[in-house]
Amino acid sequence: MIEFIEQLRAKPHHIRHRIAVGTATGIAGVITLAWVAVVVASHPFSGAQFYAGAPGSNTIAAVEQSKNSFASLLGAVGAAGGQDSAPGITVVTTQSSSTVSTSSPTVLPF
Repeated sequence: MIEFIEQLRAKPHHIRHRIAVGTATGIAGVITLAWVAVVVASHPFSGAQFYAGAPGSNTIAAVEQSKNSFASLLGAVGAAGGQDSAPGITVVTTQSSSTVSTSSPTVLPF
């Protein structure tokens, strides 16, 4: 393997680039084919088990619960704002303190 890597290093840059792109494309293709094979074999998108109205499906109950929760959430948002407050953004100015003088360049310690 080390000899093969040394042979690749000896090749010109454009050849090494071509080999790298080809290898990456080949590996991605193999992974994609394996993924497609698993999806086709396991049938995860068959309609019966994912249909919202299917027997044993909790989807309808979850949607109804979400509707009720959303209404109470909107009520909480309205109450938090108060009836007197106007919508807007308030800018609060603060002072910062630093031990580094402003005339020196920025120092990023690592």
